Amino acid sequence: MRSLVGKKYSNRIYDQMRTVYGIPPELQYNKVLFVEKRGFNTMLNESGTLDRFNMGVVGTQGYAPRAAKKLMEYLINRGISVYILHDCDLFGYNIHERIAEGSDTYPMPLQVTDIGLKVDDVKNKLPELTLLNRDFSETLEQFTPDEARFFMPYSNVDGPPQDKI
Repeated sequence: MRSLVGKKYSNRIYDQMRTVYGIPPELQYNKVLFVEKRGFNTMLNESGTLDRFNMGVVGTQGYAPRAAKKLMEYLINRGISVYILHDCDLFGYNIHERIAEGSDTYPMPLQVTDIGLKVDDVKNKLPELTLLNRDFSETLEQFTPDEARFFMPYSNVDGPPQDKI
């Protein structure tokens, strides 16, 4: 190594030298965190959290694409725990459900642990109101009436509040 570092190079072509390690994922990490928000990878790396917990991270923007689900399946089959971190909103709950229960595009349910925010965690907060041009009545059926009211306070769960008509 010393001879390579101290070597003087001229303007000529050299053979490329590199070391390649084939360490299987199960020896690198014993758990992986799937985060539905982009940008958390950098924050978690810089904070030292991933190193402290011997954890890898997979970050996407929104719903997990097939490739991410395939990666999760690969890791789970090798004994690596997969945790799902999501917002407390309809999309966050839906993201976890589509991974844990399967979906049309990836019907295989995956054994993941949900550590995302739940309605009970944010009971004293106002729900995130978004403009949605979609009917979520089928999605709302999976929730308790309290959860459905939290996510869609002006939905058809109980009808709109009289002062909002």
